[in-house]
Amino acid sequence: MSESFIDKGDSPPAQTSPLLLSVRTLAKRLGLSVRTLWRLRNAGRVPKPVRIGGSVRWRADEIDGWVAAGCPDPLPENNGGHK
Repeated sequence: MSESFIDKGDSPPAQTSPLLLSVRTLAKRLGLSVRTLWRLRNAGRVPKPVRIGGSVRWRADEIDGWVAAGCPDPLPENNGGHK
């Protein structure tokens, strides 16, 4: 049997879609620069990310739905009556 057919456990894992996207991954996926993505986030024009410790990540399923809907501006949050 050829060695190329034996799984030694050192092959890369099967490709699966990540549940959470980093700013670099999301920017690349959207065809934007990282800086532009941060500007859109700060302007409230992309879905809100989640924070995990010191990391900022976007939910892949939320981004996929947002893109499928034509990238609408997310609904404004209730900010306590302030404009």
